[in-house]
Formats: sequence, C-alpha cells, structure tokens
Amino acid sequence: MISKCANPDCSARLLYLRSGKVIRLDFESPRARPAANTGEYTGTARRAQFFWLCAECSARVSLKLVEGRVTVQPLDQRKPQPTAA
Repeated sequence: MISKCANPDCSARLLYLRSGKVIRLDFESPRARPAANTGEYTGTARRAQFFWLCAECSARVSLKLVEGRVTVQPLDQRKPQPTAA
C-alpha cells in the first residue's frame, strides 16, 4: 500500500490521490513456470507496481526504472524551442 511520497527526500504522506501523481512501473522477472516439456525457465514475466509522488515533487521529478531499481529523475525544466519554418 502506498503511504508516502516515493521521493526518498520527501516525507509527505498520502492523504488524497488527487494531490499528486500516481506512477505505474512495470518490473520484469524470470517466469515462475518452466516451458512445456523442457524443464527450463524461459522468457520474462511482468508485474506492475504503483508509486505516488506528492504534488510538489511531481512538479520537479519523475520516477524511472534503471537496472531494475526505481530512481528519482529530475524533470527537464526547459521549454521546447519552436522550430523555424
């Protein structure tokens, strides 16, 4: 159960889902069952996990999976420049 902001530097408690952002990350792991007639484990299985960033943190950072670990990534604050026509 989500109880606080996923940013480790923040101690905001989850009171309402509307105050912040819920982020779904898909983790991959080896399959739990062997392939038919081979006895070997093949492929990967995905499982979703949900994280919450408070309103203040979601305006500054996002979450990303890096080598199977959840990391906090700063948002790029630069606005895209219009392209010349």
